[in-house]
Amino acid sequence: MKTMRAGAMRVVITGPIGLPLAGCRTDRYTTGKKDELYARAVVLEGGETVAIVTCDVLAVDEGTVARIRQLASEGCGIKPENILICATHTHTAMATVPIFNTTPDPAYMEFFVRAAAGAIVGAHAALRPARLTCGKAWEDSISFNRRVILKDGTVIIGGLEDDTPPDTVREIEGGIDPEIGLIGILDGNGDYLAAIGNFSCHCDIVTGKEYSSDYPTYVERELNQLLGGDFPVLILTGAAGDINHLNVMDPESTASRSRYFDPQGPARCARFSKVLAAQMALGLYKAQAVEHPAVCASVNYLDAALRSPRAEELSWAEQILQWDGAPLKERITAKEIFRLQTMQREEKNARLEIQIMRIGEAEIIAVPCEVFCEIGVALKKTAPNRLTLVSTLTNGYDGYMITEKAYRNGGYEAQAAFSSKLSEHAGEALVAHVRQRRSQDTEQKEAK
Repeated sequence: MKTMRAGAMRVVITGPIGLPLAGCRTDRYTTGKKDELYARAVVLEGGETVAIVTCDVLAVDEGTVARIRQLASEGCGIKPENILICATHTHTAMATVPIFNTTPDPAYMEFFVRAAAGAIVGAHAALRPARLTCGKAWEDSISFNRRVILKDGTVIIGGLEDDTPPDTVREIEGGIDPEIGLIGILDGNGDYLAAIGNFSCHCDIVTGKEYSSDYPTYVERELNQLLGGDFPVLILTGAAGDINHLNVMDPESTASRSRYFDPQGPARCARFSKVLAAQMALGLYKAQAVEHPAVCASVNYLDAALRSPRAEELSWAEQILQWDGAPLKERITAKEIFRLQTMQREEKNARLEIQIMRIGEAEIIAVPCEVFCEIGVALKKTAPNRLTLVSTLTNGYDGYMITEKAYRNGGYEAQAAFSSKLSEHAGEALVAHVRQRRSQDTEQKEAK
């Protein structure tokens, strides 16, 4: 077995109390802290050197990604394109992207960039001989497709709407992905330096106005107890654009939840995390040692078409903004529609960075969008014989990437907005892009 080196670091990135919280179409400001927010980094050296960092924030835009990469590269020499930066998408963290009604705090953003880069530099400084394991686990009882179509044709986000009796539901639009992709990083004594997990579920369980990492930190605590030690657990955000933890067909699952708050959120998160961590521990226990732990990364770009707001959306938005008594949520949505219209006039495409990182027999496909589950599963099927982790909200933020069916059905994720700016064909284009890169890689190997 070839040797490699690995290092890991966990750095606190929690902001001061009083900053705006991200992820909701309403005004929310932090009032306290349930648990710390972290940047968790792993550096792997084997052939090339790569870095993976997860940040407990809603999203990280392209400009911030570039700054983190540059600082980290200056600090430890890792090539910027070999650095992967994933947002866990917690909805109880500081605003780090200008979305809806929130604006990032400049002073905090300066701290965040340096802290995230510092986690990478610190992990690089901690490099030591290590070995890798790769495997999978499955869990199908804690995540649910949140796109609920009622008998009258209305599309709602399951569990976040008031009083949705199961007998009013016509169908659930899509499925889930129960697969948990796993990479274990161990030292020479067999102790864990870090673990990487990839699972598809929205990070919006805890709720409230206090800082919380949500389930990534809860899972980390549980996995540390199960496997022994105090090591970073990096949760790469799976294709969870249409997946959450609420089962609309089970009234008990949703009884305490309103759109932005669940008084039982922390307890629900604890139960969710115990189940997920138990399956991750079992999967890591069964994981296979990586015989050839070489690592590498490549970056290419996909030009994805922007959508145009529909005439009826523009008409509605104009009426809302002319109405002095319009609710804040509707005013925010209306402004987002016009924001998209302005963007679409200036540029017809969004340039998406698609990074592919290979770690032994495993592969991470990094996409800067909130990808719908069906698209994530399709990406995995492009390499059925390889462990493929789909890391979304990674290396940038370009909003939702939805299916054509979801676009036709409508609903929140299909509504014109900066956060829903891509056309309905973007997912199909992404899968074709990845498939083409695989074909090119195969041709290059055969040529050698």
